[in-house]
Amino acid sequence: MIAPQPVNFKEVFGTQIHECTVNPYWTVREFIENVRPILSELFGINQRDLEIIVPEEDLQGMPAEMGPELTESDIVLANTWGRKLEYVSCYVRRKNYVYRQIENLMRRQQENQDQARECPVCYGEQELVTRYVCRHSICLSCYDMCCNAGHMTCPMCRSESVDAINNV
Repeated sequence: MIAPQPVNFKEVFGTQIHECTVNPYWTVREFIENVRPILSELFGINQRDLEIIVPEEDLQGMPAEMGPELTESDIVLANTWGRKLEYVSCYVRRKNYVYRQIENLMRRQQENQDQARECPVCYGEQELVTRYVCRHSICLSCYDMCCNAGHMTCPMCRSESVDAINNV
């Protein structure tokens, strides 16, 4: 049997880091039940308001602090993270707390998504296509209009279109 292993817990967007000893053969449910009271005391967060976040790889460019809360299950920790729990660290986050960093990031992402749907030529909100070496995108109707008029360069930076290069 493997001895209990240390796991680090870091405050979301903070500087506090604490270590808890964890049994790798606990289920996720037991893990949450055992460490939540300890973390509550260490971080000064009410147990009901404390979320444990395990960084995930598929957050699509979002910081790990924005990951989903760990949910209770009967999966054994060692089966998910390995018997020695190497390289396992978690975040501690307050439920229903507005983190300025997360709000700012989400606002910037929404602005980028809104801009990404808007054609820089006609300003219409349509699906954009990338047909230029520079990777700029415009809507298909504007691209066709430019090509029909003999303009085979990007309307934003004048780099060549992929179609012009392929036809040479």
